[in-house]
Amino acid sequence: MQLQDAPKLDLENHPTRGAAQIAYLQGLEVLSKQHGCPQRQIAWLRRLNPVAVLENFVVILFPNQEEAVQNGASEPFLRLGRCLIENGIAAGLHAVSTSACPQIPRQPAWERPTVFMPTFLVSTTLPHRKPAGPEFERVNGTVRTTLVAPKRPGLPFGVYPRLILIHLATAALRSRSRRFPVGRTINELLSQMRIGDSGGKAGQATLARDQLDRLCSTAFVTTHNSKYGGSKMDVADRWLEKDRGGLVVTLSERFYAQATEHGVPLDAAIVRKIRRSPLSIDAYSWLTHRMNSVHKATPITWPKLENQFGSEYSEPRQFRRRFRQAVERVQAAWPALGIEFEERRVVLHPTPPSVRSRIERSNAKAR
Repeated sequence: MQLQDAPKLDLENHPTRGAAQIAYLQGLEVLSKQHGCPQRQIAWLRRLNPVAVLENFVVILFPNQEEAVQNGASEPFLRLGRCLIENGIAAGLHAVSTSACPQIPRQPAWERPTVFMPTFLVSTTLPHRKPAGPEFERVNGTVRTTLVAPKRPGLPFGVYPRLILIHLATAALRSRSRRFPVGRTINELLSQMRIGDSGGKAGQATLARDQLDRLCSTAFVTTHNSKYGGSKMDVADRWLEKDRGGLVVTLSERFYAQATEHGVPLDAAIVRKIRRSPLSIDAYSWLTHRMNSVHKATPITWPKLENQFGSEYSEPRQFRRRFRQAVERVQAAWPALGIEFEERRVVLHPTPPSVRSRIERSNAKAR
């Protein structure tokens, strides 16, 4: 652990940052399953920031010496270092205080905007195009989600409800309130999602407002094939209420809990690049969530992906072509994404997160 030159390097943008995050998460995964390792130590380690691999050591940044002392950092550092060595993941762990790296800017790395999508909408997604009736189903393993809406306005579909869900979930997480203002007018709300008002019945704002009404009128019913019972959830109790400061949304208790406790972090810059394709948004959200647990090559069959994403396509060949195109759009914005397409399956490979480390994501939620 004598990496004397570490503080002199550009640890903020080191080329091995992605490899460091993969190795660090692999070590934590093993350590968290070991008997006798205190959960408070695991929680402390999850907050830290892996930034580089130097001489096969994983280099991590921690905020300051005082906080490290308060959390008894020596013991968890030793535990994790030993875990990395014993499992052949790395030669050990090297911890560097940010105070020892003057070249790291005062502005934290989480200034890059992070937005969030509720996890349940990553596993079972919305329709891509207008459904024929008032019900729509998605299946993911043993979980079946049915969307039920009144005949008017009908079910949500396409890009706009996905952007609205990301906006509502992110606002709820940052405000820590079910009820929050969304602007003085509907156009102000939509402008926050970069949806312009092109006017007319077919204008972006008109279409997005219609999708907001569809989304907030829809019930999400989840059942499990392996057991009895299920759950029902609405996105909002009330939406676009007029208040003294403008328009207000009141989220349902269940959606608020999902948004604040089980949000998948997404890079806002990537979302903007793929925002014209609902399937690309779905694929990016799912891959970001799924890659968090991919530590080796992981195959997924085409039929399983089709059940989850492709029930609207008439032929498997059509879905596979569209899914591949959607992922290629994601890969253009997230070049480190490790994915291979084979005749009978898709293979996921360990990939650095598209957003920053856990501690950076935690701080992004508080922005």
